[in-house]
Amino acid sequence: MLNKWQERLDADEQGGHAKREDGLVLNKLLTLKEATKRAEKAVGSGRATKWSLEHDDGITYWEVSVKAPHHEREVKLVAATGKILEIDD
Repeated sequence: MLNKWQERLDADEQGGHAKREDGLVLNKLLTLKEATKRAEKAVGSGRATKWSLEHDDGITYWEVSVKAPHHEREVKLVAATGKILEIDD
């Protein structure tokens, strides 16, 4: 037997609004080359070895691993603007 119960969508879910806000924004992103250049500059030395495009808390960002002779650092930068969010050791 099928349950005929239906849930009404919240106002922000109607018309796909919530889905658009939660989705990965792919237009107007920095290129991989530009993200690499900015991440390497932020660290000061080293070479980018890994890249990923991430989305968290409504922000789409590049995460770039930059490897130097004695350490590796992770740089997170806003994919649309290039603003540095975080540099981890």
